[in-house]
Amino acid sequence: MDGRALAARDFVFPFNLWLDSENKTLTVSKRNWFIVGIDTKSFNFGQIRNVFVDEHLFTASLTIRVYAGKIECHWFRKSDANKFKDALMATRSGPVDGAGVFLE
Repeated sequence: MDGRALAARDFVFPFNLWLDSENKTLTVSKRNWFIVGIDTKSFNFGQIRNVFVDEHLFTASLTIRVYAGKIECHWFRKSDANKFKDALMATRSGPVDGAGVFLE
């Protein structure tokens, strides 16, 4: 096991996003299908091409295009998904202030 406790929310909301503006990285983690570990992918800001927010009735999905393919994350609140997109775009274009953004 990876040390992170298995919670009921992992079955409904398995995706986590971390935006670290100090190290200029975007990290995506998801509980894997076998429920015993977490799959993690990290990308630097230079690999990000665009961000798409697909809003549904109650939730939203984020699709982040990178040069290696795309990152798809689902079941976020609409406001959180839009806030994360705005923070990612602001961090890519503006100066780095050292603050990170976490979306769960």
